[in-house]
Amino acid sequence: MPTTAPVRPTRTRILDATVHLLTTTGLPGTTTKAIAATAHCSEATLYKHFTDKTDLLACLLTERLPSTTHLLPDATDQDAESCCAHLATQLLDFYEQSMPLLGPLLADPT
Repeated sequence: MPTTAPVRPTRTRILDATVHLLTTTGLPGTTTKAIAATAHCSEATLYKHFTDKTDLLACLLTERLPSTTHLLPDATDQDAESCCAHLATQLLDFYEQSMPLLGPLLADPT
């Protein structure tokens, strides 16, 4: 009996499509029409999940950027040099994980 892949929720497909378009076409190519087409839904469905493109992008950044709460180590655990080294490593990891999403947004002059 053939098995089918599990269906991803529509909201997840929309967010995934937005990430894909941002990283491949930049912000100008990330229109609600293109997002809906890539997510295999209508624009009306997109607007049922997000009030507008700004809301969609805000949700994307809130939900998909790595957490920053772990960046600062407990100051009592390490000396200053170790804390700085740990923080530098954590910031580099954050940067590497964040730039695929933030780069296209920061590069757009509008």
